Amino acid sequence: MKKKLVFGITSLVIAGGLLLGLTQTALAYGGPGNGAGKGYGGDTVKTDCTGLLCLSTSLDLSSTPLSDAEADSLLYMVEEEKLARDVYQFLADQWGLPIFANISAAEQTHMDSVLVLIDRYGLTSPVSASSGVFTNSELQALYTELTTKGSQSLADALLVGGAIEEIDIRDLQADLAGVTHTDITQVYNNLLSGSYNHLQAFSSEYELQTGTTYTPQYMDATAYQTALDSAGQAGGPVTTNGMGNGRYGRR
Repeated sequence: MKKKLVFGITSLVIAGGLLLGLTQTALAYGGPGNGAGKGYGGDTVKTDCTGLLCLSTSLDLSSTPLSDAEADSLLYMVEEEKLARDVYQFLADQWGLPIFANISAAEQTHMDSVLVLIDRYGLTSPVSASSGVFTNSELQALYTELTTKGSQSLADALLVGGAIEEIDIRDLQADLAGVTHTDITQVYNNLLSGSYNHLQAFSSEYELQTGTTYTPQYMDATAYQTALDSAGQAGGPVTTNGMGNGRYGRR
């Protein structure tokens, strides 16, 4: 999975939207949100560290050109986060279970974080204003597949949520290995923490609703347990151990 994007947003809107999204995420799994991450520190670097955004506002950091891999990552990642948002909103309308609407709102904060980076580095956004519409053909096909499966039963819908988060974790971990810009690393690590929390939320809700233990769909057992153990932490391990490319691998 992966492709491109652009966006501009004021700091007031960013702060308000991210704080709202974090509150809604907390409601989804009955625990606290991620909270503010760590700033960079140092004498020459200012930080804007609100919720999931938490990136440096230093002009020096954005003066270094992105690698092609970093640009591709940002442009794909923003549509991948849109996929999660749109699928969860679809499932919220279908089933009326609060977890879908709450995590959909949190995914909007994920999108906003990546959009700020895309704008910072002068990239062009691939994001459509229409729900369920994607520039990337693989994501377009995946949206159709996931919403079709999620319509079959509540259990299937919760499995779809788990699958999306497993794929997001895998993709973020893989991309972090090739990132050299500190602001992108910081945002991706915060997004990764959010995905750990969302995966825990969906697996717990699945077990509550079905009485059956959630079985990971794109992770091996070790990687899945590591993700659950990382839930609730401000930043988790970024190792790719146990993570395969999976059915929707981008490489």
